[in-house]
Amino acid sequence: MDEAQLHNMDFSGPHFTWVTRRSNHGYMAARLDRVLVNDGFLNLCHSAAATILPRISSDHHPILLTLQETADHSTHPFHFQNM
Repeated sequence: MDEAQLHNMDFSGPHFTWVTRRSNHGYMAARLDRVLVNDGFLNLCHSAAATILPRISSDHHPILLTLQETADHSTHPFHFQNM
């Protein structure tokens, strides 16, 4: 991940993204699923958030990535001319 310049996003919700109950091995859980982003993404979407959602029918928790692009108000592509 370092060589590819990818970063593991922080998340909210349950710590583990995968769980299973095996008859002989009991309960097992791990964080298998992740959201990886690069520097360009982090610069563009400062307020991006990853949320681990409850499991429904899979042994994996879905991850919701919420994006909110930050607007650059320092430059204006056009403006109205006073007449």
